[in-house]
Amino acid sequence: MYPAGDDDTDTAIAAAGGILVVLSAMTAHTGDTAVREQDYMALDNIAWSDTLMQRRIKDEDGAVVVQAAVAASGATEVCKEIGQKLLGKLSRIRRRSLHLVRL
Repeated sequence: MYPAGDDDTDTAIAAAGGILVVLSAMTAHTGDTAVREQDYMALDNIAWSDTLMQRRIKDEDGAVVVQAAVAASGATEVCKEIGQKLLGKLSRIRRRSLHLVRL
């Protein structure tokens, strides 16, 4: 695992589509707690202190995916703890909105 807050690594992961891959894994592997815990840790590391990365996670509907995973009956205490912390970070980020301009 890479160190939390490594901006170059976080940017490279996001640029390569890593956020969507992790979110997809969270959705696909609902019964595998080991995978789920690694998914949470990866997202938390990416979102550690970088609001741009937090925004990217939120823009990919990450808050919805994490909330559903935290609420799932098989969620471990580790998943719940990291998930709640991540949801707290994401709750402070506004989603990008598209503003249409009439010409």
